[in-house]
Amino acid sequence: MDRNSFDQFVVKAHEQCIPSLIKLTGSRADAEDVLMEALYKLWINLESGKVKHQANLKGYAFTMAKNIWINQKRKSVREYSTDPHELPLHENQPMPYASGEEFDPIVFQEEEEAALSLKLQEEKALHKALKKLDTSCKNLLTNFIVKKYSLKKLQEKMGLASTNAVKTAKYRCKKKLIALYKEAIKDVTI
Repeated sequence: MDRNSFDQFVVKAHEQCIPSLIKLTGSRADAEDVLMEALYKLWINLESGKVKHQANLKGYAFTMAKNIWINQKRKSVREYSTDPHELPLHENQPMPYASGEEFDPIVFQEEEEAALSLKLQEEKALHKALKKLDTSCKNLLTNFIVKKYSLKKLQEKMGLASTNAVKTAKYRCKKKLIALYKEAIKDVTI
């Protein structure tokens, strides 16, 4: 990702992540601080090649910001308290969010596991749907979405009369894939 693309990403990530981070931190200033630190670390990781998959960078940045905030809270508690029963993640004393809600590590872990399970189910359903999709649609969508072929290049590759024909074929293939996905997700989640 080049610098200009990253700058555009920062603007979008800021818009989408700040509201949730304000709820977590309790202030806009703290939310912006942790997000900027996370985005800086993300840029360093992108430049060094540590981040290979760039599919969900906003989620990656948000998770980094959330972890930075949690680490800051842990550090501040350690600096002021030597009593292990006062540590925020001790099972008898949950750490409160800045919004006043209590942080329960068990509930947090269960929510994280449920989110991961849901993501795995969705991925499994997508793989099932892709397996059932006919070869021409699979090739069309792969060339358009993954390989970023232009409509003109797809027209030539597929031997279609016009780019409008490519658009129509792409639309129909997407509809097929969505229908297959909806069918597969029912099977996976049952």
